[in-house]
Amino acid sequence: MLFHPADLGMNQAGLAECIVRAINSCHPHLHPVLFSSIILTGGSSLFPHMKARLEQELRPLVCDDYKVKIVTQEEPMLGAWRGGSLLAASPEFESLCVTKADYEEIGSARCRRRFMH
Repeated sequence: MLFHPADLGMNQAGLAECIVRAINSCHPHLHPVLFSSIILTGGSSLFPHMKARLEQELRPLVCDDYKVKIVTQEEPMLGAWRGGSLLAASPEFESLCVTKADYEEIGSARCRRRFMH
């Protein structure tokens, strides 16, 4: 289900395709760096052979010029919490926020202007 949801009749992309789409939505100059620094975290990363399977699924979708490197964490169940905690504690946090009022007034265009340019 994680890699090929269509096999179960679900009309959505699998994990590898979602990663490729996310990276391809970033500036092309960042693609080599992003493909070589994929972090596998969360409970699903504990499935046996998950890292190897993700690499196997990603490689055919990624330009041959790019290195694909996936790293895992010691305690993957805490990864998202730790990242959010570090971000919230950083001095730049306030400047990275989009208020609810801004979002309701302008919508996702507000996020695109803030983070994509």
